[in-house]
Amino acid sequence: MPAESRARVLRAASAALSALWPLAVLAGLALGALFWVFALGLVLFGVRAALELRSGRRGVSAAAVSGAGAAVCAAGLFFARDAAALWYPVVVNAVLFLVFSSSLIRGMPVAERFARIASGKPLPAAAVRYCRRVTLVWCFFFILNGAVALLTVLSGSLRWWGLWNGCLSYLFMGTLMASEYLVRRRLQHAAAVQ
Repeated sequence: MPAESRARVLRAASAALSALWPLAVLAGLALGALFWVFALGLVLFGVRAALELRSGRRGVSAAAVSGAGAAVCAAGLFFARDAAALWYPVVVNAVLFLVFSSSLIRGMPVAERFARIASGKPLPAAAVRYCRRVTLVWCFFFILNGAVALLTVLSGSLRWWGLWNGCLSYLFMGTLMASEYLVRRRLQHAAAVQ
């Protein structure tokens, strides 16, 4: 298998583990196999972080999130503490907040970066302002989601942790994405009419 194909498979596997983390943790706890979840996570997240760093500036955000995942897994393995697994959503939200908020201070806001990649052409000034606001909205989402994830860890209830981090947070994230898409379409339509 060519190196580029292997890299794509590793990126996809890392993204899948990240998205399915709450289910993997709950299954690992139920089966007494959380060690293997940590080991797999350390390898997948660690390799992805290295791949993203090698890919250059565009991969820094993904490298930061993957590196955070690898750190959580390493802590779980090193300290042999199952509770480390519960901190993954908190850490990921904190890292994403830092990535998104720092892009508002210096460089290009994350939403604008994605919009430029998607459009393939320069953005009008109104779109740049809109992307800045969308990035700010995501910052607030990461604060709120991370705070609730932290509360679920501190509650000590696996049921609440699994419900929020494995279901409700994804519903809220999907709702935010869908809402932003609808607002963006409406603004595009309004701009096209003028």
